Amino acid sequence: MNSQPPRKFPGLAVAIVVAALIIGAGIYAASYFGTATTVTKTSTETVNEGPLVYTSGVSPEGLQLKLVLNSSSMQSHGAIAGQIVVFNTLNRNVSVSGLVQNQNISEWNGYDNTCGSNPSSSLVGFAVFEGHYSAGNISAAGPPLQLAPPFYPPCPMSISPNAVTFLPNGDQAIATINSGQGPQSSYQVTAELNATTRYCTGSGVSGHGGEIDCGASPGLVGSWNHGVAAGGDLNFTSPAFVYFSPGEYTIVATDDWNQYVYAILVVL
Repeated sequence: MNSQPPRKFPGLAVAIVVAALIIGAGIYAASYFGTATTVTKTSTETVNEGPLVYTSGVSPEGLQLKLVLNSSSMQSHGAIAGQIVVFNTLNRNVSVSGLVQNQNISEWNGYDNTCGSNPSSSLVGFAVFEGHYSAGNISAAGPPLQLAPPFYPPCPMSISPNAVTFLPNGDQAIATINSGQGPQSSYQVTAELNATTRYCTGSGVSGHGGEIDCGASPGLVGSWNHGVAAGGDLNFTSPAFVYFSPGEYTIVATDDWNQYVYAILVVL
């Protein structure tokens, strides 16, 4: 799995960062959020070391939501690495037009990124909740954990694609944007996201100018408390950052085709 190296942003201009995401799996995908889908798991319940592969059912378009984790448990101050993918299971192009972004993806991007979204996280999204939840009781979970630091730079406007064409047998796609204010534009996108906790460092964090570096850990390591003063420190030494404490955490992911998967992460 590819980790994301820190990226440099002069001043307060921060580009859209690729959201990390880890998707969960359970016995069923979430009927609370959208269309319920049966989830299959290729690993056994007794195995907790990866790679563990979890999949949703296949959508009518032939698309499948897939999660790969390196483990289902970790030590506190450790990391869980994961990747979520929207995968075209067919050996032909799959084109979808009139695409409307899943509402949970829009909301969860605010918890996972310094800036709202990017081409990949327009198609997939994830959240981490403290506690053990499933499709039947996720509505009681409350808001997800904050995986991005309390840093609010001016962000470029993001427009979700109106249509997407997946290439055969994989996660490569061509996304098309038509804003109605000029010619449409198309670009290639990989419909996958890594699961990470984000941070920022640099002299400009506290508002005094300079250079700010924003990056991500190799996996999920903890969360941010936006109610605690960070004191200009938005790295993992910040008083606003907390490593995952021992217990259970639920990772939920979804895509624009209303497919959901759940996984329970155990911190030892």
